[in-house]
Amino acid sequence: MLSLPALKGRGFPRKIDEDTADPFEHSELQRIAKVKSRRPQDTHLVMFASWSGLSLSEVMALAWEDVETETWQLKVRRAKVDPHYKVPKERSRVRIVELIDPAIHWLQQQMPYTMMLPQQEVSVRQRDNITIRADEVRFVFMNGTGEQQTPWHDPSLRRWYTDLLVKAKVRHRGPNQCRHTFASQALSNYVPM
Repeated sequence: MLSLPALKGRGFPRKIDEDTADPFEHSELQRIAKVKSRRPQDTHLVMFASWSGLSLSEVMALAWEDVETETWQLKVRRAKVDPHYKVPKERSRVRIVELIDPAIHWLQQQMPYTMMLPQQEVSVRQRDNITIRADEVRFVFMNGTGEQQTPWHDPSLRRWYTDLLVKAKVRHRGPNQCRHTFASQALSNYVPM
């Protein structure tokens, strides 16, 4: 079987699509988890995304109000499609997700950073693309540290994500590979599809 880089020279001159599955290996996840940074929330986000199966846009819009910490389930209610928050375009994407132990661990690591922040109001575009609903939320993952935290925007998330992979000495893949990593790890551990 050819590796993704090998395909470039064999009739695939365009950049390999970010949605092509190229998951992180378990050893790479371990290196990412061990990165020492003044911004540990960045590592928490990547690790949570790799163990939850949420898309990048869903992780950026995830709020503590969506997480049930007694049963460790979360409800996917919105996504961040820059610059807007939107309900998922397909009704099937509004769903309850049962978290597995590694995802729970990374949420627990994140709790001290954002769980007690004040709620902020965000406008959420509804499925009709016209109606706007106001949500009061405390986002789970924020950009920055201390009182300088702001909601994530896709371009800034991609910049720090690249820096994190460099620090971890992990070959670069796009941030949506975290979702492919979740699927790969689950299948490798014989979790039924």
